[in-house]
Amino acid sequence: ERRGLSLVRSADLYRPLVENAHDGLLVIDDSGRVAFCNAAARRLFGDDVEGLRGRELGITAGENETPVPIEVVTPNGAPRFVEMSSSTISWHGAAATLVVLNDVTTRHESETLAEVHTAALETAQNGIFISDREGRVIWVNSALARMTGHAKDELLGKQAGDFRQDGVEPFSGPTLEKLRAGESWQGRIVNRRKDGASYTAEQITTPIKDSVGH
Repeated sequence: ERRGLSLVRSADLYRPLVENAHDGLLVIDDSGRVAFCNAAARRLFGDDVEGLRGRELGITAGENETPVPIEVVTPNGAPRFVEMSSSTISWHGAAATLVVLNDVTTRHESETLAEVHTAALETAQNGIFISDREGRVIWVNSALARMTGHAKDELLGKQAGDFRQDGVEPFSGPTLEKLRAGESWQGRIVNRRKDGASYTAEQITTPIKDSVGH
């Protein structure tokens, strides 16, 4: 009797945790149908409990601890990008599969946007490089490599001043003060190629911040 009471209390304790979990949780029975779904799963599929329960979602039963990326189309036609993992459990005394659905749509969209931005910078006809706070080059595009005569990997880690004919660090003095104030700098400079030849370039330098404002 005490054991039965303990089980009831445990169920009462964990039920709200499962129902309100951030990840979508589904229990798929041995026939491949939904036996249980929490609120996050219902939001993901745009349905209520009765609408999901008993449905076949085409999810393969069994153990799969490594998250698998899938795309879910909601009833309004909007795609949601999900990482799905599963594990074998016992459900009311029968074998079943617990499916965990982690909605990564926001992350996926951010990564896709970052890829688009990178592709746009890479294909630009103007030479572009990104440097860290110490002026070390951490990214260059192909146009800059062609302009300087260096391979892209030869430019990484160099100081921005290494490009200049006079070797003067460009991010110093008044220029540095403007950048620290969040302002852009524009001017004409003389750079040198790998073979020692010089060329004149119009340079625009713009400060950018990371996600934490650095």
